[in-house]
Amino acid sequence: MTCCASDCRYRRCRGHGFTVVELLVVLTVMAVLASMAMPLARIAVQREREQELKVALREIRAAIDAYQVSPEQLVFSRAPAPGDVRSRR
Repeated sequence: MTCCASDCRYRRCRGHGFTVVELLVVLTVMAVLASMAMPLARIAVQREREQELKVALREIRAAIDAYQVSPEQLVFSRAPAPGDVRSRR
């Protein structure tokens, strides 16, 4: 395509790069989208943390219930102390 003086003012004669205004518009749009997404990400992290705490509380409750039903049948993670009554089975 040949370039005449009147066409050089437009984008089609100036190569294939972006103008500064176009780059600024894209950066502004990205900043607005990021500012909208940050609170949503924070809420998602908070919900996940609450869910983990609920699971931990359920496990603690199940352990308490199991202990109340039959404390003799629980499996302990520590080694029994010497002379412990439960170690003489």
